[in-house]
Amino acid sequence: MGMDGLLRIVACFYLVFTLASCAGTARKKIAVAGDTGQEDRVLATVGGKPVTESDFNRALERVPAAYRDKYLSADGKKQLVRSLIEDELFYQEGRRLGIDSARNVKAEVEDFRKRIIRERVSDELKKKVVVKDSDIERYYRDNQEKYTVPEKLRLGVIMIGLSKDAAPEEVEKAEEKAMNIIERLSAGEEFEWLARQLSGHSSGKDGGDLGFLAVEDIPADIAVEASAIPVVGEVSGPVRGELGIYIVRLTGKQPESTVAFEEAGGDIERALFKKAHDDAYKELLENLEDEFDIEIDEAAMNRIGVKTIKK
Repeated sequence: MGMDGLLRIVACFYLVFTLASCAGTARKKIAVAGDTGQEDRVLATVGGKPVTESDFNRALERVPAAYRDKYLSADGKKQLVRSLIEDELFYQEGRRLGIDSARNVKAEVEDFRKRIIRERVSDELKKKVVVKDSDIERYYRDNQEKYTVPEKLRLGVIMIGLSKDAAPEEVEKAEEKAMNIIERLSAGEEFEWLARQLSGHSSGKDGGDLGFLAVEDIPADIAVEASAIPVVGEVSGPVRGELGIYIVRLTGKQPESTVAFEEAGGDIERALFKKAHDDAYKELLENLEDEFDIEIDEAAMNRIGVKTIKK
């Protein structure tokens, strides 16, 4: 690929970021070529240089998938073609000014060329990756623990705040207050209302609700007490925790379940595909490192960023 072609690729690379500004640009009348029956149709010409359908399609591929449909509408096509025309205009102006011959521009073009080729090699590896249905099924069977959703408990708490080094009389007073709350609950008062009024826990504003939690995610100071509550709706406590004395209520329970293969299959396929591609990429890299001589000048690397004092 010549330098001209590479510079055009670099110019197109920034296309997506300029589309928005193109809409408001004053437009000069442009003659658009008709359908000539060519495989790669010429959409417009700029100083004799063609802007083709393949140019359009490459630019469209660089637009995020969520926005591509916009540029397939009549107005969107015009906007995208207009942007390609502007790229060509500035490219030609850059050549006229000699910018294309600047050393830093050539270096950036070469860097970009290497990145493109590296991506294309990676794409070639992807074409060779095959994930069989049997591999997906085997992975699902062999990794059932990953697709098992543990039992979850929904808890409510009312906490009477108490410091760790509280005096015995303070502990006794807090316990009496907790027992009073339990008696009020037994008499029919609503747990959520009492939590909002009396709890010192941050969940008090939500009626004491902690939501659904897997057993291993339940705060350690109430985990044993919470797991021992046998029936939804029952209250346990008081129990001493790190922040105070808790009254715990079991408000819901979700039994252990398994994610169905039909639901997990897609994620497994993508994970296996990625691993196979990563393994192939690593193997190719190792083979290339063995094939080519690589010499690293550690001394030169250490001098990076170190200013040389000219005498």
